[in-house]
Amino acid sequence: MPIVSSPAQFAASEFDYVIIGGGTAGLLLATRLAENLDVSVGVLEAGEPLFNEPLIDRPANMGFAEGNDKFDWMIQTVPQKGLGGRSLALARGKGLGGTSLLHFMGMFRPNEDDLNALGEFSGGKEGWDWKEMLEYMKNSEKTIPPTFSAENGKRIGVDVDLSGKTHGTTGYVKKSLPNWFATSHAAIIQAAESEGIKRNVEPGAGNNLGVYTTWVNVDTADGHRRSYPALDCLPHASDNLKVLCGATASKICLEKNESTGLQVSHGVEFLHNSDKSQTFTVNVRREVIVACGVFQTPQILELSGIGNSEVLEPLGIETKVELKGVGENLQDHLLVPMLFETDPSSENADVIQDSEAMGRDENGIPESIPSPTFVFANKDHIRLDIDKWNTSVDETKHASSPGYADQLTVLQKFYNSTSHPIVELIIRGGHQKLPPPLPLPGRTVIGMGAVLSHPLSRGTVHVASTSPTNHPLVDPKFLSHPSDLSVITKVVQTGLRLTRTPPFGDIIKGMMFPPPQMVGGGDVHVLPLNETRWEEDEEKVKMWTQMAAITVFHPVGTAAMGTREKGGVVDGELKVWGTGNVRVVDASVIPLQMSTHVQALVYAIAEKAADMISSTWKV
Repeated sequence: MPIVSSPAQFAASEFDYVIIGGGTAGLLLATRLAENLDVSVGVLEAGEPLFNEPLIDRPANMGFAEGNDKFDWMIQTVPQKGLGGRSLALARGKGLGGTSLLHFMGMFRPNEDDLNALGEFSGGKEGWDWKEMLEYMKNSEKTIPPTFSAENGKRIGVDVDLSGKTHGTTGYVKKSLPNWFATSHAAIIQAAESEGIKRNVEPGAGNNLGVYTTWVNVDTADGHRRSYPALDCLPHASDNLKVLCGATASKICLEKNESTGLQVSHGVEFLHNSDKSQTFTVNVRREVIVACGVFQTPQILELSGIGNSEVLEPLGIETKVELKGVGENLQDHLLVPMLFETDPSSENADVIQDSEAMGRDENGIPESIPSPTFVFANKDHIRLDIDKWNTSVDETKHASSPGYADQLTVLQKFYNSTSHPIVELIIRGGHQKLPPPLPLPGRTVIGMGAVLSHPLSRGTVHVASTSPTNHPLVDPKFLSHPSDLSVITKVVQTGLRLTRTPPFGDIIKGMMFPPPQMVGGGDVHVLPLNETRWEEDEEKVKMWTQMAAITVFHPVGTAAMGTREKGGVVDGELKVWGTGNVRVVDASVIPLQMSTHVQALVYAIAEKAADMISSTWKV
């Protein structure tokens, strides 16, 4: 294991590549670069190693490490006007592996159109498209074949191609299909089909529209989470890779190259948990790669003098590269939670927490993850008034910056398409550590989240001080574009329509969350759905959304790929504009939010970056 403990020893080294951030992208990138034994790679990670932690390792514990300051950086948004002044928690993994320690392990593939759109922001750089990114997603994966029969797979909506054409077999990131499904799973699929939403037996081949389950980062050999590369990448690393944990980068050291006019880095300053009064500097021969994630990447760029001078200079930070797009363009998926009581004969995750259905380790902890059912829907499925939506977007375009106007043009293609999902429903048989925190003794429940996949609202992340240990100011500006609230209202309505559609509706006893009292249901704990159509009152749905919506923790975009004049921070090679040897490799480079969860794409970006970097240096 290439983890070193001495900051002085690390600083005394000189590396070809220094990667700031040992998270989802950073560790995979480091491992790939270090496969060439002729180069040296150093990784600075602010968190500590978190091995053998049941809250992390055990899939059934997903969600319970969030909000625990041992595992979570505990970042909060500023109060959100669109959410009634609430501040939202932004779970970020506080350890080696980054936020892959905390997320819910889904390995979703984007829609083919999502990835082809990346090419429109790459400045003409080829390879940012579905065809090439599919290969990089495959490169990252080690697919574990399912254990259930093909017949049972089709019953639960799975018929995957394991020939190697669609799924990878030799990568570091393990993925498998869940080995347990709630009774509700098949019922939801049938109800969705009754509503015109087709079963999708292979959503990983470019078409992610429809109802299905997904691959998860669980190793079926031991039942452990395998989403964070620390477990599977680092044990294979050679001596040319060194990782220093507890090390917070404070600045990328930049000097102007007079012949090119570019800022070039020869080192990175950092603090270490062992002595935060001392500043260390590690030297770099070739490149500095920033992989700190969507919130900390713009922070370290700004602390280094790369950003908008109007943000930097009031804090006394010298502007080395004027780059107004740093920290702008923040996008995230917003989720409206709901909870329903089900017939007690409907087996779900609440039941199996006390059974042997999922398998147990020596401590009696479940070794699997009960798969949610996912519904990815288009404009027709949610009955969106697309003409009204288009009018709203056209009005926004006229008052937008050129870069944002380009994004809106792409989004109009997505929203007007019948083959591209614009929203999502996450339906899980059982409760989990998401709102609501209700006492549920003796009850079986189904949780549902209504998700806006392609928001129009854009937020910001900027430094609040010159201290690298202080959190940046994060302002997602959720629901600041009025169309977002209208669309997510339609998702909530669609979800409730499904709960009334047989055979799914046959197992729903009533609604528990929103609390019945809030939607006119009287002083009861469970409101039978045949006694209410509260969702038909759009104002009630909008009120509930603003009161209860949370993030799904899929932020992107704060160091976006794009041309400099249109607000881009990195070019098609992921190099920071105005620098000679600084790149960004994480979700912050994604210019436009995906129609699905982003983990698989982040791994693919790391794989692609490794090839681009190696090609630059001809190694």
